[in-house]
Amino acid sequence: DHIWDLLNRNPASFTATQRELLGFGVGDYVSSEDVYAYYLQGTYRAGNLTAIGGARHESTDQYLYRLNNENNVVSFKDKYSHLMPSLHLRYDFLPDLVARASWNNTVGRHDTGDLIYGGVTVNRTARTIVIPNPGLKPLESENIDLALDWYSGPLGLISAGYFTKDIKNFPLQTSQAITFEGQAFTETTVQAGVTGKIHGWE
Repeated sequence: DHIWDLLNRNPASFTATQRELLGFGVGDYVSSEDVYAYYLQGTYRAGNLTAIGGARHESTDQYLYRLNNENNVVSFKDKYSHLMPSLHLRYDFLPDLVARASWNNTVGRHDTGDLIYGGVTVNRTARTIVIPNPGLKPLESENIDLALDWYSGPLGLISAGYFTKDIKNFPLQTSQAITFEGQAFTETTVQAGVTGKIHGWE
């Protein structure tokens, strides 16, 4: 971080080329991500019931540097944490008839490619403009799974299941027609904070 700050404050003191700065050219980037995770888990058994519960805590530090069209270093930093509890249940009605239920929470991280973190890309031939969105939040999902399994033999299984996923911060690509330099262009970006729900039978 100190090196990039020094470079931005004293650009005239450096004669490095784009390749020497980041190892790539304009539009490429260097990124790093540190994830610190801790979890706690416990198991409870009572008769035909087995319950496994716990929680996972994750802290994430993200850093990204790239060159803009003016050959200046642009940096992005983000830090966030999540607590993800879970509970898994199993009940044996019979030795060959088992019911399962699961509730858990998960986190997904967005692609750090040019679409999200890169510079604004203007294609005058195709008349398109791609705008990044470094403010995207991690994708979060709360999941519920239910299943009933019948083991009909050593190699036989008949199973029925239902699942639902409540998703937050899903990345949604949007496009709109704009006027740029007196001409019609299509502007594309990625919106943050989109929610959705998925459910189905298996």
